[in-house]
Amino acid sequence: MKTSSTTLDSPIVFIYNSLVISRHSHTRFVSLILFIFLLSFPQISFAEKTYPIVFGFSQSILGSNINVNDATAAVKTWTNSLTKSAHIPAEPKPVVFESIDETYQALRNKEAEVFFLTLPELYPVVDAMDDTIMLMPVTNGTISEQYILLTNKSSGIKTPEQLIGKDLIIFVNSRTSLAPYWLETTLKENGMKAQKDFFSMVTNVSKLNDAVLPVFFNKAAACLVSKSGFDTLAELNPQIAKQLHVIMQSPEYIPSGLFFRKDYESPIKERIVEDLADWLVSTDGKQLLTIFQLESLSIENSTCLENSVNLLRKHETLLKPENISLHD
Repeated sequence: MKTSSTTLDSPIVFIYNSLVISRHSHTRFVSLILFIFLLSFPQISFAEKTYPIVFGFSQSILGSNINVNDATAAVKTWTNSLTKSAHIPAEPKPVVFESIDETYQALRNKEAEVFFLTLPELYPVVDAMDDTIMLMPVTNGTISEQYILLTNKSSGIKTPEQLIGKDLIIFVNSRTSLAPYWLETTLKENGMKAQKDFFSMVTNVSKLNDAVLPVFFNKAAACLVSKSGFDTLAELNPQIAKQLHVIMQSPEYIPSGLFFRKDYESPIKERIVEDLADWLVSTDGKQLLTIFQLESLSIENSTCLENSVNLLRKHETLLKPENISLHD
């Protein structure tokens, strides 16, 4: 853990000078006691400046099932624990953005320094973020995610073309933020119909079981879910893995991350990154990571986003003119 460095105007230097220069024995004695005290407790920093820092979280990161007030309290605990346990001289303030417009407004007005966003939310403002330091959530041992399109083997549906006019269920959370973009782009690249003419109905659900089980019981034609989520579910219930069939699987994408505003300059930024690893293995760190269902945070740069950004760019080119979306 790092401590603040001694500057020329710090109490230690001032008292040391008094100790050396003073000719009065009582002044030198008091100065000596204070000098020893300060050296014994280097974590005490009288001259260290406190820096405000606002952590902004999008509603998409927190999910539709989490109350905003509860989420704000959780985020405040997260940021306070980070700064206090690492002796970081910051005044953290958590903000939960309830809309994407509110998020972008905060970025334009410099009302937040760190933004926890999904990649579709980041994409329009990616150039406004620092591309040298990014904190990526780790889940199931990786910062990336893959998506799969599932059907029931008994349905006889083995190709995407056979889903035209059928219904689709999408598992929606921060880890699946790029799933609809991948599916739309892939179908369009393969010469299939526009999405509005493809599926008869698209339903978004926030629980994995609500996406997979209807397909398992032949109540829905297909579901779009995270591969990691399905693998976990299949381990618990091998019958699901035996009965369902993967007809499409995506490459690996980065679904979300914590991003610093590019024009944010403060010593606190480096301190957060430097002390993050120690904090993550602490008791408070582990407990608070659990709130967001994360294993850890990995320090990365923009190189890891190339595949995800390219997908969104391709999606924009292929589908924006038609204003198509899988979302309800």
